[in-house]
Amino acid sequence: TDNSSVRSISEELYKKNKEINDTLLETKELANQLGEEKKKIEIILENIIDVVIYVDDNSKILLVNKAFEREFDLKKEDVLGKELQQILSFDDDIKKLNLSELELLAPNKNQQTKITHPIKISSTKTIYGTVGISVITNEENKKRTIYTIHNKTKEHELENMKLDFVSMAAH
Repeated sequence: TDNSSVRSISEELYKKNKEINDTLLETKELANQLGEEKKKIEIILENIIDVVIYVDDNSKILLVNKAFEREFDLKKEDVLGKELQQILSFDDDIKKLNLSELELLAPNKNQQTKITHPIKISSTKTIYGTVGISVITNEENKKRTIYTIHNKTKEHELENMKLDFVSMAAH
């Protein structure tokens, strides 16, 4: 009986060990799949031509993409953790806008993303663009905001040239 109880314990340990090993293999496979999905998202984010800025509920910058660095000549390391309005200013040609005023410029048209009319966005350099604003709540029930900026500087310059031409022609 002593032998049979050792055998029974041994078999039970073998089964538990196999269960643990199978679980570890499944976990490893899921971790690999998650890593692949993360890489895909990073590739997409880094290659989007529009500026993407992700901020927390205190408007501190959590993430920016390469387009942000390119448009404003700023490095990620220099802006992460700083308040968005320390880095960028928004202006509708009448006055400087705070973030809540910016959101008011972007009427909700039954969509998650609100988009402003073209405004001036300044930092190390100034561009004109539309700002998309998406407010989301994360899994910890904290508000996060994604700002996307579509550069419309060329269109703005062409419009000004057209207005100048019409003004000169009228005189």
